[in-house]
Amino acid sequence: MVVLVGTTIYFAAQKYAYVPSVSQPTSTQTESLAGKIPGTANQQTAPTTQHQTSTISSLNPKIRSLDDKWNLYTNEQLGFSIKIPKQVDTGITEEEFRGNCPETEAVNVFEDRKYVYIASEYSYYGNAPNSERCKKTNLEILKTRWQTGEDQNYTPTSLLIVTGEAKNDQEIEKFIKDNIGSDCKGFEKKASTDFHQQGVLDLTIKSNSDGYCIMNFRYDFKYDPFSRKIVYTIIGHDCIFGESGTGNCLDGEIVKSLRYTQK
Repeated sequence: MVVLVGTTIYFAAQKYAYVPSVSQPTSTQTESLAGKIPGTANQQTAPTTQHQTSTISSLNPKIRSLDDKWNLYTNEQLGFSIKIPKQVDTGITEEEFRGNCPETEAVNVFEDRKYVYIASEYSYYGNAPNSERCKKTNLEILKTRWQTGEDQNYTPTSLLIVTGEAKNDQEIEKFIKDNIGSDCKGFEKKASTDFHQQGVLDLTIKSNSDGYCIMNFRYDFKYDPFSRKIVYTIIGHDCIFGESGTGNCLDGEIVKSLRYTQK
């Protein structure tokens, strides 16, 4: 009897000795204990700055999903819509250069009155330490990059759309002077060849006789006489948005997808 009672007490004590208390971390909390578990204090823990691409619910509310590859951004006030890719490659293939930047990232749209920026979710700073090379793209970074022309640390992958209204050629000329350069005088109009809306015109900017208006970047310049809306897109020198997984350049398809919403 003594042996039986003693054995019963022993196994009961072993059973309750391992019941976790409510203060112990759940499985979702265990990552925060890295380096605190005995024997792991000197081990290098996984970086805590790994980025995850955003879901559509966290992007601009004017963006909606089209399919697995594309979203559609629509701005009724400015009078146009345009396709944007859901995810793109950062273009930084080597991890030692990418630092904490993700290999693929979401594409978002930022608005500032007449300016619309299609931009990568993160901005990259190549000279920063690995743990600080990426920060969330915001409007101030984009305004510094495009409107002031000032040098800055963090540079987003982005293209700029400048919008306006013009009732006649004189007002188109003023838009060019105010937004592209005072040395850019004159333009040509012709029916758009890559546009599927009747009446929309392609505008080509001319250089003046002194040659100061040098368009050393790719651009797309559209004008709709019906709505009187101008949509001027600055693409840049090289490919901006590479398709995630393939690297195929998506810039052309983005620009050609532009549609006026007030036709």
